[in-house]
Parts: sequence; C-alpha cells; structure tokens
Amino acid sequence: MTTLTSTMDWTHLWDDAGLPRPPLPARLAGALRPLDDSAFATPGWPAALDIGHAMRLWLGEPERERAWVGVAGHGLQSTAVRVFVCGPHSGLFVQRIWSRLPSEADTSLRRIQGAMGLLGQLLQAQERVLAAGRWPEQRRLLLCDDDFGTSSWSWVPHGAAAVPPLADDPLAYPRIIAGLRSLMNH
Repeated sequence: MTTLTSTMDWTHLWDDAGLPRPPLPARLAGALRPLDDSAFATPGWPAALDIGHAMRLWLGEPERERAWVGVAGHGLQSTAVRVFVCGPHSGLFVQRIWSRLPSEADTSLRRIQGAMGLLGQLLQAQERVLAAGRWPEQRRLLLCDDDFGTSSWSWVPHGAAAVPPLADDPLAYPRIIAGLRSLMNH
C-alpha cells in the first residue's frame, strides 16, 4: 500500500478510472479501508481475493456484514472490476471485465454500469423485503455474476458449507429482483 492509497477513500479508485461507483450500503461504504493500490474492504477480507474464495469466506462467516471493492488484472489488456457485498441474508459477488482497449472500452463500461445499476436495484429490493419481515426463513441469497465464469444465483440454506453448483443464468438479476418483489405481495 502506498502513502497515496492510504490517504484516499475507496471512491477515488472508481472515480479516477471513470467507473460507476458500486451501490454499497452506507454502513459498509463508510467502513472500507485500503488493502493495497487497487482494493478496499471492510475488516476481515484479504487483499488478494478471487470470487470463489470470497464466496467460501461468506459461507464460513455468513452473519458478518462486509464488502470488498477493487480491480484485478486479467491478462495484458483487461482488468476485472470486483464488488463483493455480504451479510446474513445475502452474498452478492460481481466480477466484470473492464478493458481499456479502445475497441472494447465503451462496451466494458456499459456492462459495468448495467451491473452496478442492477446490483443497486437488487439491494433496494432486499432492503424492502427485510424491512417488511418477508425474507424467507433459513435462506440466504447467493448471486455470482462473473464475466470469467458463470452468472447465476441460488437460495442457499443456512449452515451450507459449500457453494452449490450454479447453472448459468443470464437473467439472474431480473429473476432475483422479481422474486424479491413477489415476496412483498404474499
């Protein structure tokens, strides 16, 4: 970690790169601290963290609220934007390709903007369901939105020790948001 990074808050990483800020709950955003030059997290996350490791950490300590945001290299010309938001009711893991190649930069940026917008809608729907006391008992929501792997989701029973097999679902966000909204109507 450099002196520059230690004096920055996490928003500089996103703003300086022209990326949309992740829609983190205020209590988690305020608790983010620099891990290195390209990652910020709430206490308890390692600096080097891939999406699979993050999911396993969440399953091991599901009651702990935490967040991890950063970028990681993937090849010579692309990086990945990573956003992990976890708590007792959900583990939301997003990894989007962010390419700086002129021919791919606009598409990458639009896909990141879309993912952050959908993540924000999902978090809002989750908050409404929780506030109404309608969250399914003994269930946690797992979202894995990974450009390098699968985009899918699942309800995970409390006490699950391993990530369940996830089938690719390109409509994961709309299905989750619609499902959470339907919980409000029952």
